[in-house]
Amino acid sequence: MEKKQKKSLIRHSRAVFILKIALPSVAFLVIALLLVWPQISAQKDRFSIFSKEMIPSLRETQGSMTKARLFSLDKKQQPIVVTADKVIQDEKDENKIRLIQPKADFVFSSDGLAHLSSPEGFVDQKKKTMLFEHEVDGVTDNGYKVKARNVLVNEEKKTIESDEFVQVFGHFGQIDGDGFLVKDEGAEVNFRKKTFVQLTSFQPPIHISSENGLTIDQPKRRLTFKKNTKAVQGGHTLESQLLKIFYREKQGADAPEKEVYYLQAQREVVFSSARGRAFGNSAEYFLDKKLVRLKGKPARAESDREKLEALTIEYYEDIPKVIAKQKVVFTQGENTLKADKMTAYLEPNSQNEQEISWIEAEGDVTIMTPEETVTASEGTYDLKTGIALLKEKVHIVKAEGEMEGDFARIDMNTGISSLQAKETPAGGKKQRVRGTFQPSMID
Repeated sequence: MEKKQKKSLIRHSRAVFILKIALPSVAFLVIALLLVWPQISAQKDRFSIFSKEMIPSLRETQGSMTKARLFSLDKKQQPIVVTADKVIQDEKDENKIRLIQPKADFVFSSDGLAHLSSPEGFVDQKKKTMLFEHEVDGVTDNGYKVKARNVLVNEEKKTIESDEFVQVFGHFGQIDGDGFLVKDEGAEVNFRKKTFVQLTSFQPPIHISSENGLTIDQPKRRLTFKKNTKAVQGGHTLESQLLKIFYREKQGADAPEKEVYYLQAQREVVFSSARGRAFGNSAEYFLDKKLVRLKGKPARAESDREKLEALTIEYYEDIPKVIAKQKVVFTQGENTLKADKMTAYLEPNSQNEQEISWIEAEGDVTIMTPEETVTASEGTYDLKTGIALLKEKVHIVKAEGEMEGDFARIDMNTGISSLQAKETPAGGKKQRVRGTFQPSMID
């Protein structure tokens, strides 16, 4: 077998770099959206946008006011200011007030200022809602922009929502969604239906999509992409049915910052690239340990010439190495290596891509070639030379017969193997290789 045919089965799992780079950026970008949609909670003892005194005031001015300035307070006593070029009493419904060119400013004690505006709007006194109609623009003083349509603020339900297209622009890229809902006083933000994330600050850009939207759970510090999720960068793709990202406050930062430390991909997990694919029921990425763990029944990774199967496959970025555990099966062409545990060490090839250079196998080790089956307690496999060394309770089975010994050397390229006994201690009884053979061998 030529050296160039010994491609690494595991190197395609490097597609997990998407998780490390793309998803932390998505977390920062999406969380910034919360600054744009604060909760409006009027108080009874203060003048409110939904105050009953508003309609009598309009009647006194013949149903309209120009350059109107309305006030309210949110739950944290931060001011909300709404201005409009004109405020008009609706002719058909006395509970509705029409706003021309409404603008809303939301002030936060820690997050700064957010601004919301639209060509028209309505305040419904009875339902205690404010609708920003048509094209709605939002900006924050830390550099994020939002474009949406028909944004509804519900004071009683304490929700902000839209059933139409929404875009978020920030330092990291862009989010597109088919509507959104902010509820539980901002504790949860849902992007509805199909959601697309484009991270244009990376080259090549990273694209993440989910068919059933994106949820931000602030108390649990968790982002959840739902149904048919896909993350793509260049020729690398990660797919799953559910993707969860967990973040925390960054330690030692001068200003409060968020960082992603753990993520989960669940159900129908697939890593793919031009060089191969990996499959599992679930995948985890521990950023502190730089560890990726793929699980399945079994999990598997495969290329044109090689395949690895195990209940658990772990990839360590720092070393780098791959550890496969439980019911491990490594197939390379016509040769198969089985074990309870297998550790594969990676090295860069001539194209600077990580590939397997050395394998250590432990527990019920079995090597199967077209010529023979060899079992032992443990062994190693040098992929550069094609030589496998097995030791302890070695048993070789060929068509001609069986042999037992303590050490075996197998050339995986040629299929030639040799068997040895342990070295004889000084003054001890000489060890021998034991075997049984077919009668044709004796003739």
